Amino acid sequence: MNVFVDKFGRIVIPKQIRDDFDIQPGTELHIIEGDGHKIVLEPASQQPCLMVREGLLVYNGTAAEDIEKSLKANREERIKKIARGFKA
Repeated sequence: MNVFVDKFGRIVIPKQIRDDFDIQPGTELHIIEGDGHKIVLEPASQQPCLMVREGLLVYNGTAAEDIEKSLKANREERIKKIARGFKA
């Protein structure tokens, strides 16, 4: 999916992605510079302690309750992606 940067440096996040990640007006986003030429946006208040990197789950947090929360969020995200693939 391609988006364009306007003359003020803004991009519009497509509605389906905003809905999937519950991004509302005023949601604070965290920007990560990835390997190579990647830019990753994630809701700042929902930064998981378990992240998928290069196909592996990587733990980068401290509290055990964050692991359960992150696993649940990752599972729900995978289910949504699979469900989108089955829509007619």
